[in-house]
Amino acid sequence: MTALLALALAALLPLGTAHLLAVLLLRGAPPAGEERARRLVSFRLAAFFVGFAQIQIAWMAGARAAGAAGSTASVVAGALAAAVAFLVGGVGRRVEDPPADPSTVLGTLVLRARMLPWFGGTAAAAALCAALPVVAADGAVRWAWVALALLVSGLGAAYGGIVASVLLGTLRPAGAAVRAIAEEAAAGEHVAVRFVLRLPTRGARFANAAAVPWARAMVVTDRIVELLTPEELRAVLAHEAGHLSEPLRVGAARLGSATLLLFTLTTGTRIAEAEGVQPLIAGGVAVVLALGILAGVSRLARGMEERADARACATVGAAPLAEALRKLHADGQMPMVTGARRVHPDLYDRLVALGVDPGPRPAPPDRRRGLVVGLGLAAAIAFLGLQLIALVAGNDDTSDDATTWTAAAP
Repeated sequence: MTALLALALAALLPLGTAHLLAVLLLRGAPPAGEERARRLVSFRLAAFFVGFAQIQIAWMAGARAAGAAGSTASVVAGALAAAVAFLVGGVGRRVEDPPADPSTVLGTLVLRARMLPWFGGTAAAAALCAALPVVAADGAVRWAWVALALLVSGLGAAYGGIVASVLLGTLRPAGAAVRAIAEEAAAGEHVAVRFVLRLPTRGARFANAAAVPWARAMVVTDRIVELLTPEELRAVLAHEAGHLSEPLRVGAARLGSATLLLFTLTTGTRIAEAEGVQPLIAGGVAVVLALGILAGVSRLARGMEERADARACATVGAAPLAEALRKLHADGQMPMVTGARRVHPDLYDRLVALGVDPGPRPAPPDRRRGLVVGLGLAAAIAFLGLQLIALVAGNDDTSDDATTWTAAAP
């Protein structure tokens, strides 16, 4: 498969599917307001599944275009194609922006490019783990190397994203005013914040703030600073400071689960195969374990979100936090109720917990159509993409390796 065709597939597919999803799920939606936000729930659910399939197919197509599977060239080419799909996917998702306040193409591309090092830092740790000689040529497990892989997994999960982002300049030190608010919020929780970083968002609609407890860091986007008043921003950062003051056992559980997940998927399966477990079984067990870990951490994380809201309410007050949450949900076109049990509680539940009366609880939006459309289109992309890759590979190659790969691809 030629590199040009692989990149074209990675770039054009996200644009086409985003507009197709908009036609199927957003046609007739009002330009703004609660009803549009409710319709966007299905669109975003479908876009999640479709985007995942597109990035995977782009990776496979790019890797195949570079030649031998598992080679450095194939890994680099696959990562490049996946990055293109991720970047262009952001441009495609502009169809969900309100007509009165759309993001720009350049702003969207730059924002997504700034996110790549965050994922890339962890991916680099995973690649290093996969390259470690944990299994000798005779099939014996080298436990010293296994211990090193576990250490690399922990460091990658904890610091890979933030270190890569800072070194590459995609995250920058926040201004003095924002840093002062963050330090004041942290002092209210009797914790220290070592790093206050900003994510530039010029031209992109992304208002958010986050905390990295084990790094004692806060990350704030430019748009949230522009959107909120200083008092409202203080309430949001008090929420993030609430994460910094989480009990040690919570941080250990979060970081431990991420470490175990990374270690299992990169090294655990190799150990299992060396011990005589079939690759398919080893991979299946790894996936089930990963899903169990994610489910457990999601429940824990939701409890910590509720705790962070309560801490912000106690230190800053309910009114500024409630107003900040309203603004953020309106800017992100999120409905009062989503109908899903997410890590962050719905806006309605958060307002009630803050003592605000938001009125009668709205009925949740219907997510079934988005689920059906998303899974169906993702399955079609996966099937057709694999067929196309196999077809082109079969036409380009005459080696036995190409024949074997083509036969196994579907």
